[in-house]
Parts: sequence; structure tokens; C-alpha cells
Amino acid sequence: MDKKNRKWVSFILVATGIFMSTLDSSIVHIALPVIMENLNAPFKTVQWMVVIYLLTISSTLLAFGRLSDIKGRRWVYCYGFVWFTLGSLLCGTAGQASYLILSRAFQGIGAAMIMACSPALVVDAFPLKERGKALGLVGNRCGHGPDGWSGVWRADSPAFFLADDFFPECCYRCGSRGCRLENP
Repeated sequence: MDKKNRKWVSFILVATGIFMSTLDSSIVHIALPVIMENLNAPFKTVQWMVVIYLLTISSTLLAFGRLSDIKGRRWVYCYGFVWFTLGSLLCGTAGQASYLILSRAFQGIGAAMIMACSPALVVDAFPLKERGKALGLVGNRCGHGPDGWSGVWRADSPAFFLADDFFPECCYRCGSRGCRLENP
């Protein structure tokens, strides 16, 4: 793949990850009353679903930024994307408030991994004169409303599988011995 296409593949992956992780931090507010009713849980319990996600991200973001300096940005981003998607699937299958809260913490770890290295991946992919525009485009996100509260997290899964088509190009190094995760 040539350098011009590679930067846009990186951009699509970063924009997808940022979109999903930021969307999941705010869209759940709309679903809180339905979640309370479906899980038969009081507000003081269900509000932890929102708080734990943001606490997890904010308390692990710097550590994952440092890990990306050590292990590589792509490595942290790719594992974060997978971790976040697994967390989304766990949230979508939650039948109890406590399970949902734990699933949101799990999901928050993946979101922190994505957020920790996304801007650096864009900076690495684009030449100096295009970086501001690329970072602005990543920051320009919009939301949508999936059907039902569990759909809030199930909406993340298709995005993962669409982005997974790009993973071999951005995250794996393939050679005569097969493919392995790239550690730049």
C-alpha cells in the first residue's frame, strides 16, 4: 500500500475508534431510564454505569499513553479496539446492573487504550502540512441513536468488524512465517 493510502487507512481506524469511545461516554444518558426499568435497579446504582466508564478512562489514560511509547502505538490501539469491542458485547448482554457496571469498566479500559494513542497515530501518518486538518477531522464526530438500550453497545460491534478489514494493513506485519502484530 502506498503512503497516501496508508495515511487514510490510519485515519479511518483512528476516527472509528474515537467515534465509538466518545459516543459510548454520552449516548447512554438517553437510555438510563429504560435501563433502570429493564434491570429493576435504582438510579443510584445505574448512574455508576456512566461514572465507572469515565473514571476508568481518566485513571488509565496516562498509563496507556506510556505503554504506547514502550510497546508501540499501533499495538496499544489495536488491542484497545478489540478490548473495547469485547466490553461493548459484554454490556449488550448484561442482565444485571452489577454486570453492566463491571462491563462498562472493562469497556473503559479499551476506550482509554484507543484514546491514549489516537492523536499520535494521526500525527505519525500525515505530513506536517496536513496534520491540523486530519486532527480536526478526527475531532469532528457525530452520534446516532441505536434501537433499545442494549443496542447502544451492540452498535459498536459492526464498526469493529468493518475496521477489522484494515487491521492486517495497519497492525500486522506479514512475511514468510505468517502474520504477527507489528510493534513499530
